[in-house]
Amino acid sequence: MIAARVDGIGYILQGVHTNYTASNVVAAFITPTRTIFMMDAGPVRLNLTYLTPIEVSHLVFSQITCHLLIFHNSIS
Repeated sequence: MIAARVDGIGYILQGVHTNYTASNVVAAFITPTRTIFMMDAGPVRLNLTYLTPIEVSHLVFSQITCHLLIFHNSIS
């Protein structure tokens, strides 16, 4: 579960939780190595970027599931 608290209100960004308010997905962009979700949580626009690194020189690393999450925010 990924959640954010804005002005004292909890917003769910990914997953399910009954005590949080749902955020609104504004846009989604999907590429082979990156998935970007733009979400509104109250007055704040959140940008969640999931990165999947590719290591072509190391076949073992390319088979391991690894995701990086980058979190940006701005007032919408």
